[in-house]
Amino acid sequence: MIFIILKFLKTLKPLLRKRGFIASTIFLLTVLFFTYLFSTIEHINYFTSLYWTIITMATIGYGDVVPNTYIGKILAMIVAFTGIAIYTLFISLLAERVASINIKKFLGLLPVNLKNHIILVGWNETSKETIRELKIGKPESKIVVIVPHDVREPLLSDLHVIVGDVLSEETLRRAGVDHASHVIITLDDDSKTVLLTLLIRKLNRNVKIIAEVLSFKNVDFIKSAGADKVILSKGLCGRLIASAVFEPSVVDFIEDVTTSTYGNDIVETQIREVIGKTVSEALSIVKEKYDAIMIGLVRNGKVIVNPQASLKIREDDKILIIEKTRRHSYRD
Repeated sequence: MIFIILKFLKTLKPLLRKRGFIASTIFLLTVLFFTYLFSTIEHINYFTSLYWTIITMATIGYGDVVPNTYIGKILAMIVAFTGIAIYTLFISLLAERVASINIKKFLGLLPVNLKNHIILVGWNETSKETIRELKIGKPESKIVVIVPHDVREPLLSDLHVIVGDVLSEETLRRAGVDHASHVIITLDDDSKTVLLTLLIRKLNRNVKIIAEVLSFKNVDFIKSAGADKVILSKGLCGRLIASAVFEPSVVDFIEDVTTSTYGNDIVETQIREVIGKTVSEALSIVKEKYDAIMIGLVRNGKVIVNPQASLKIREDDKILIIEKTRRHSYRD
């Protein structure tokens, strides 16, 4: 019998590389071996022998099935000691597995298993502000952050963090780029942003890519690489600084409506009550029912700011409104 077991294990050698599989195989074969021996020695059926073997290996010993021969009692002692060893092996493997998973998760090496999530690549002030706004404006979002090195910050405590080379295909796959809905790139180097955009587009042709660009001359490169939205952060900052010189209240207004943290917020949404209405009628409905101001609409992906009062709103149009930072029932 032992020769047969050893021969069987030898034939499964390619599959026995994982210790968990080895331990499971040893356990199964040991149970079957002792079941056969006890059934043969004590002349009982295999099911009762199997029951006795498992109970004895677990050192429970209910006493409802006991050996009646000296050989059977010797076997019972062997089975008890063998059971202690095997169960100890299982517990150690389980503890090691749990510890390994926790360590990998702590170090950002564990792959995520998400779909329709948002991946944010990079770690700087832009990244931090993006996460804050997503948490407030879209709290149901599943966010994965890819950082080049280990980062310990409260802002990341409830998020999935992946540590690795941001230009590595393996890192992006660990972040679940194949099934992501959006990838936001906030790197401090436009050349890396171009390369990363190309790599992401290669791995997922349908994902929406939003990229921060630092230099105006690189905007077209990043768009050509496959980015859906390119935001010139320093250019936007420069325009705000210039406005602060001769129209400071405009800067205050833009600061207010571009954050979900306080004050007012610009929202793109759909409101059923305004479908088929003119812009003039929609202005009144939005103000009276939601205490908000309509400032534009989105039609066929294009933004129309301050649309004509007589323009009728279609079913597939979205409207842009300024609302207080509370959330209304029109939100899905």
